[in-house]
Amino acid sequence: VPAPPQSVRVPPLAASAVPTGAPYDALYFDAGGTLPVHSVTLAFGARDGWLRADVAAARSLDGPWTTLEYGALFYALSFEGQELASEPLVVGRREMRYWRLTPAAPPRGTVELVLAFPEERLRVAPTGAAPYLLAAGTLAEEAGPDATLAAVWSSLSQPAETVALASLGVRRELGGPAALVPEWPFPWRTAALWTALIVAVLVALAMAVRLARDMSRQPS
Repeated sequence: VPAPPQSVRVPPLAASAVPTGAPYDALYFDAGGTLPVHSVTLAFGARDGWLRADVAAARSLDGPWTTLEYGALFYALSFEGQELASEPLVVGRREMRYWRLTPAAPPRGTVELVLAFPEERLRVAPTGAAPYLLAAGTLAEEAGPDATLAAVWSSLSQPAETVALASLGVRRELGGPAALVPEWPFPWRTAALWTALIVAVLVALAMAVRLARDMSRQPS
């Protein structure tokens, strides 16, 4: 069962923390760490306001920035006891720390960025006798270190005492590059149907030729 999503409200960065050369009207947000963000929305002061803006994310304030949505509309309205708000902007899964909003017009009042992300759980069911091997990751050298694992590790107060360090054994290649190549089963049924169709056409053609020859031999 999927765990309920978590969310965090992030205020915009001060002007002194914005990188040099950034658009003057853009709002920058620092989530404080790399989160697997699923959706974003805005929280308006006094629960009333609206903003249309381009949404972008990056791993660093210096970029490069990836634009996720152009002209996204965010709004919130409290009217006669009813709370109306725009649907969160679903961005898939973006492991980014920094977020940027480029509004079409400056917002009226204060705004905060709300980042929603799933609470990911890992369940391991060992079978057989110990010792067990938990293997994960990729052999691609360009993938680099896992940002999420690094963020979780750095958040621990005393990693050396709270997390037991495991000694690494000999590296073993499991599936290797061949595991990434999808299997292509031969379409025997399709081939049989086409073979039967071709044979039927050839038989019909042979019968037509034979009939034409017999008719040409008959006296007029």
